[in-house]
Order: sequence, then C-alpha cells, then structure tokens
Amino acid sequence: MGRSRGKVLLWDWERFETDVPSGLDRLHYHVNAVTVRAGISVEAYRRGVARAFGVAQSGSGQQLRGCVYLLAVAARYLGLMDTARGDDIACQAGHVLTALEQELGLPRFDGQV
Repeated sequence: MGRSRGKVLLWDWERFETDVPSGLDRLHYHVNAVTVRAGISVEAYRRGVARAFGVAQSGSGQQLRGCVYLLAVAARYLGLMDTARGDDIACQAGHVLTALEQELGLPRFDGQV
C-alpha cells in the first residue's frame, strides 16, 4: 500500500494470505515505505521494522512480530532464488537475512563450517 498524489495505491494481491500474525501488514507497509525512499539495505529493513512499532524492547511481542515478518520475507526471497531470475533477488535476500540476524542479536553467518 502506498500514497501518491493524494490517492491510496494497493497492490500485491497475489501474495494475499490468511491466518498470519496480526501486525504483519503494518510492518510490510512501513518497510516498503522506507525501502522505496532509502533503497534496499539492511538498515532500511531494520528502520522500517522500527517505524512500524516504535522502539521495541528485546523479547517483546513487537520485536517478535518484526522477526516473524523478516523471516517470512527471507523465506519468500530464498525460495525465489531457485527460479530462472533468482539472481535478481539474491542481494535483497542477503539484506533481509542480515537484518533478521541483527534483530535477533545473532552473529553473522559467513557460510563457513
């Protein structure tokens, strides 16, 4: 959802889902508002999550919703990476995963075992 010239714009009906935790639409709106203005980055994802609820305390329901949202987006992007145009979404997937790791306070996984 967005605004342009005094009108509300709606899109993305193909991804409509039921039985999702409350608050994810709010998160999606704020994350998209930030990333459209600032570009796709780890900081933009985290700033969008923060804007949705204000400053959420660690372990709060709001922080959990933010992490669930980032996890859902990461899962969607990672699933798309196996498609013909998967390279187009790879960078965004990495940013979302890093934002999720930071929200959870996890060290960055570098792929080394």
